[in-house]
Amino acid sequence: MSKKLYSLPLTKVIDFLNQNKSTINTTLKEKKNLEIALYFGKCYYGLALEEFIRFFKIYKDTTYTLKTIEFFNSEIFLMEIAKLLSLNEHQYSQNLKSMVFAVSYLLYNKNQPLFEDFLKSAFLHFHTSFQKDSDIYINHEQIVKELVKSKRQIIKESFGQSDDDVFFKISLDGNEIISLKGKSLKTLRKKAYKNFFFYFLDHNF
Repeated sequence: MSKKLYSLPLTKVIDFLNQNKSTINTTLKEKKNLEIALYFGKCYYGLALEEFIRFFKIYKDTTYTLKTIEFFNSEIFLMEIAKLLSLNEHQYSQNLKSMVFAVSYLLYNKNQPLFEDFLKSAFLHFHTSFQKDSDIYINHEQIVKELVKSKRQIIKESFGQSDDDVFFKISLDGNEIISLKGKSLKTLRKKAYKNFFFYFLDHNF
């Protein structure tokens, strides 16, 4: 997965952490402030996850939705976020999992657009990268169509048969982006949308 997906908001969040060290330390050292930060940080994190699930229409499959929720609240994912943000380098006394929620609280209140941008990018990155570990089925076609729609662009597909092969093509705003040949149209469709998904991310994030 291209680092372009989360590199820009990630850099901005790390800058935020470095610029707000005193505020963060004050929050973490005062027990009551910390309890508030952890509680509401987890709430804000949950709302961001709900928005992600709704945006990509994951909620239409309840089993899929629950697996997604479970994964993004798991130790493995939260620790990945902590590592991305280099929280271990700040020598905070709290465990890294709790720190993700505390940072979510502070970031939400200081810069809500950045908070939403970073989590949406992180969710999307790991949602499509860790499907084997998370046991989540990735519908690239559905994700692509939602992303393209959000950018107000037009995606079209065409397919047919040529000699002994079948072909499948995807164009964006009239420009052909993906063109594949093979024996199975069903297989080509899945591969084409997966390839287009990564192309779209590289050119739009």
